[in-house]
Amino acid sequence: MEASPLYADLTRRILSSDLSGSSAFSFPSLVQGDTLTIGLRFAQNVGGSPIEVSRNVQSLRAVIGKLDARPERGSFQLTIGPDAASPANTTATLQHNETAKAVQDAINALPDIVAEYGSATVTTHAGSWIVKFGAGTVEVEIAATANDLFPISFCRVRAYANHDAEWLHEVRLIQAPVALTDTSERIVPPPPKITRLQAGGFNGTSAWNEVQKLFVPPQFVGTFQIRRGYAKSTLLSLADGPEETAEAIKALADEDGEFLVTNPTNYAMHIEFKGSMAATEQDLLTVEVYDAPEGDLTFSLPLDSWELATVLRASKDGEVKLPFEISAELADEADADTFRPVKLYRGEVKIKRELGFDEIAVAKHVDWLRGPKRRDYIPFSLSQVITGTQHHSSALGDGVATSFTVEHGLETESLHVTLRENSSNLPALVHGTDYTWTPNDADSLTVTMLTGNPRASGSVACLISSAGPKSAFQDHGHTIPQVYLLRQELDALGSRIEVLEDLIPSGAAEVTNKEQEGVIAEWPLPPIFEVFPSRTAIKGASLATVDLPLSLRPGGLYPAIHDATVENVSSLPSTFPVPSATYKGKVYTNNTGANVLAPGGMGTRSMNVKPGEFVGCDGRAWYRVAKYAPTSQTTFYPTAFERELFMFHVDGEQLRLKKTFKLSFGMELAVLNANTRAQWSVIVQVGTATQETTPATTGANLKDVEWVSTPLLEHRMILTRVPSTHKFGVNIKRALVGVVDTLTAEKVLYGNAKMATPPALPTFAIRALLARFDTEDSEENARGFVAVRGLALSTGGATDSEDGKAVIK
Repeated sequence: MEASPLYADLTRRILSSDLSGSSAFSFPSLVQGDTLTIGLRFAQNVGGSPIEVSRNVQSLRAVIGKLDARPERGSFQLTIGPDAASPANTTATLQHNETAKAVQDAINALPDIVAEYGSATVTTHAGSWIVKFGAGTVEVEIAATANDLFPISFCRVRAYANHDAEWLHEVRLIQAPVALTDTSERIVPPPPKITRLQAGGFNGTSAWNEVQKLFVPPQFVGTFQIRRGYAKSTLLSLADGPEETAEAIKALADEDGEFLVTNPTNYAMHIEFKGSMAATEQDLLTVEVYDAPEGDLTFSLPLDSWELATVLRASKDGEVKLPFEISAELADEADADTFRPVKLYRGEVKIKRELGFDEIAVAKHVDWLRGPKRRDYIPFSLSQVITGTQHHSSALGDGVATSFTVEHGLETESLHVTLRENSSNLPALVHGTDYTWTPNDADSLTVTMLTGNPRASGSVACLISSAGPKSAFQDHGHTIPQVYLLRQELDALGSRIEVLEDLIPSGAAEVTNKEQEGVIAEWPLPPIFEVFPSRTAIKGASLATVDLPLSLRPGGLYPAIHDATVENVSSLPSTFPVPSATYKGKVYTNNTGANVLAPGGMGTRSMNVKPGEFVGCDGRAWYRVAKYAPTSQTTFYPTAFERELFMFHVDGEQLRLKKTFKLSFGMELAVLNANTRAQWSVIVQVGTATQETTPATTGANLKDVEWVSTPLLEHRMILTRVPSTHKFGVNIKRALVGVVDTLTAEKVLYGNAKMATPPALPTFAIRALLARFDTEDSEENARGFVAVRGLALSTGGATDSEDGKAVIK
């Protein structure tokens, strides 16, 4: 469901479909699988009358779900204290409805916890467990692990001090919402548009006039101009009818020409070209938005979650009525830098079970004509200039040292250095009393703590900033509306040029031998949507909405292995013994002279290890590993998680002089159902296609591709459960520098271009890999799925026409 913009009344806390707010908006019945999209405008009662107001929004959250409901069954464990979960600080399994005594006994069965915080006393109140440790003198961290609650539920822990200054900890199990979003963006309504209904012309006996249609969407708010060449109309708005429009565009007509404007349907006007403009085809009039308010605060709430399916399954009639809440953090009217939480709306929606579903579709429908939604009416451009103060932040302390070297990489010794306690509500440290610092060079400095006592791990936050602003410029361009007063200047020049053109006898000047323009070659990149390790097809429009089957067990995620001493496979008691701690963290090379089969495990297939290749063990499984340049590094990465995104060849006849090769692609990455974070690196390499030369004399052939060890682009990405979009690119330009045929290259990371090492020749192969996969060392049994989607993704609210492909032009 995509509703028209709604007004959020900040005075009455209701939603209404018009500014007057005469009646509250009532949501129709929603259907499972839909996406509820709402655009919000803000209204406020001032002096007894509602007016539209503009408010800065820091965040927005929309939630549909049961109100403070307990899980129906299942179990969980509690981890006490700040350390990672272990048998020493994690309780035995607790049921969703355990008694206070059972929870108390489970906590007190942990001798280390009792020794540190005191014996726990647990009571119950209104569905919560209230926990106090010892005399209640300390606040203790509590978190739920091994959560197997049904329906999916959160364990919410809130600590507070009572009137006796005793720390009490409320542990409460709460069912997860059936639908939730905390992302939103400003989107402006579609602008007015002009299309051609009938091209003017004649056939010798009959004539017909050009007719163009002006459509002004009912959601549009603001003013606009109609343009014909350099001439422009007076300002128009949604309220203007055919008479006002005809008067506004009167000056756009040719001499002895006129416009006839009619209004056959709502929000649409037909513009007929008459007089001296009759019976001839005319250029299309254009619309330019002159002034408009900020866009509607728009969010989308998908109704396809597993939690919603669970609730609907329990409904006898296939529908449920659930609370719906919209909240936001709005800027305070008196202080624009202060944001306060506001409940914009609280009501109920009815959701029905879906009748049709993806699995019964013959072919998935993709609306290729639906473009990205606008953020504003200024034409989109990826080019930009970034300015601001450069800074570096890090956490210091290891429990041993009192002096720390910080590599900040700001390329200056003119710095400000600030240290503070790395916790909220604690003071900043004082330079000269608590610490001092000394620059080592332009990229590093040494911080020395003056208290003499080693600081705990990560207990001191360090912020280093350059003493003045430093601008980072890159190649960029701007559209006409983005440059202040440029349109007006061009209009004035255009009018003068039109006068000059009228004075030229021939009316035109001819140009010959024009250089060929446009696209010379193009390589569309293949779409990717992969969730692995899994042998089951996974569906989803994005990683945020991917539908993982309930029966799909998370596979094993292999870590990288750091081993400076590689042993031989032949030294093993058998080809590949049962994985155990004996072989954990070790790497072996295949010295047998033949392929050996490394057994698969935890969702990954077995694979052949060729002579000279490597295999490692993490104590759970054997898996093939490999190094990447520089090979002097001691780290080996699991090849099961290496992915070639694309590979193609570029010919020197395509990349000829004065042409540029541009590659742009984007990816959405995440770990799903995982107990660990992970890393991947994107690597873009160039190579040379080699030929076999023996026995002489061979014909043209393709032997292999030799890849250059230094990549054009390499960037490390950290994957979490929250999907993230990453955009990269490569530009290779061929030009004469002096009299030398020269290639130059740029790597583009998130729109920022930097110099790169170009290929040696204009004929080359190029490929992109996902490699250097690794998991967190703190999780010894890393499991889950890694997911990648791409390669043509939109960023910043619009889609780049060259995204997801390579072109030469």
